[in-house]
Amino acid sequence: CLGCKTGTVFSRCNLCGIRKCAMERGVEHCVVCEEFPCKILTSGESLVERLPHLKEIPKNMHTIKERGTAYWLEEQERIWKCPDCGTPFTWYKETCSGCGRDIRLDKDYVDINQKK
Repeated sequence: CLGCKTGTVFSRCNLCGIRKCAMERGVEHCVVCEEFPCKILTSGESLVERLPHLKEIPKNMHTIKERGTAYWLEEQERIWKCPDCGTPFTWYKETCSGCGRDIRLDKDYVDINQKK
């Protein structure tokens, strides 16, 4: 996956309403949209339940608005690397491909009851 608004995404991401909306409106981030936060992000829809990493959207948008995209990107670069070996990982990985560390514990969006 090369990011939500690229042509190379995970197969189910092509169906994402957030992705479609951002592309149609031509916005870089939801936070710059006149309708933010909108019903797509705030409805009780089970999308967040199915994709728990979407819980990060409000925090990410706030950081981008307050500190800028460059700061947020630097923060993401640091956050999404294994603290033990530095291997990058994605939302969906449970173990580090570099050293085998259980990286579920390093993800804020994982429900505390799911952490082992």
